[in-house]
Order: sequence, then C-alpha cells, then structure tokens
Amino acid sequence: EQAIENGRAVLPCDINPPISNDEAILVLFYHGSIGTPIYSIDARGGSIHRAVHWVDNSTLQNRAYFDMAAQPNGLVIKPVLASDHAHYRCRVDFRASPSRNTRVQLLVIVPPKHLMILDSNESEVSGLIGPYPLGSSVTFTCQVNSG
Repeated sequence: EQAIENGRAVLPCDINPPISNDEAILVLFYHGSIGTPIYSIDARGGSIHRAVHWVDNSTLQNRAYFDMAAQPNGLVIKPVLASDHAHYRCRVDFRASPSRNTRVQLLVIVPPKHLMILDSNESEVSGLIGPYPLGSSVTFTCQVNSG
C-alpha cells in the first residue's frame, strides 16, 4: 500500500468469515514489531457492527478508524504521517474458523518541501530567467530537499 504524507491510507483487513455461519469476534492491528495492538475491535460480546473500537493514541493520535463498508475492509489512517511508514499486521479471530493474518507494508511518500533551480554558476534562480542570446547553451540543475 502507498500513501502520500498528509493524505489517506487504507490498510486492508478482510473481516468476512470463510464460512457462512461464522462471524468475526476480534480484530487486532499491529505496527512493526511491536507486540501489542495499535487498534482493536472487540465483538466477543455481540455483533462486529456494534463492537467496541480501541485505538493506541501514542501511535495513531486519533487518526484511525476501521471502515467496514469499504471493499476491502480496512483500517483508514488520515492524515498519514511519515512515521506511519512500516509493516502492519491485521489478525481477525472468528467464533469457529481459524484466525486470519494479513500483512501489509505501508509506503509513505513524502513530497519535496523545497525545490531550488540552480544556474551553471550554482546560483539559485527563480521567476523569469534570462534573456539569453539566441543559440547559446544554458544549463540548469534542480535540487530537491524533502526535509
């Protein structure tokens, strides 16, 4: 999965049971190698659609929710931060079927913060550049700073 910094990411997690008379009772999302969940849906006491959602605000800071209506289902993170770039794992426990694990790598694309155009003397140029004599050779260099 890919997302642009400050955009929206969906980490897919299929909560549909493999057999028709089963249902999801627990959904857990893990971030990187952290052994504790960063997001959970606990439906052990009833329906998944009325279950309690919990989010680890030290990681997700109220930026995440689980979208059950989307296809595929998944954890939505908005806005995406550069620090969200990581491996994620979704575990779904069912009443009768074996647990399902889905792994996803989220690649966060950080757009350039500053762009500089340099002339052949390595001086920054901007706006209207020139004039240059007809037939002359002109060299420009583009430097990008993403930090």
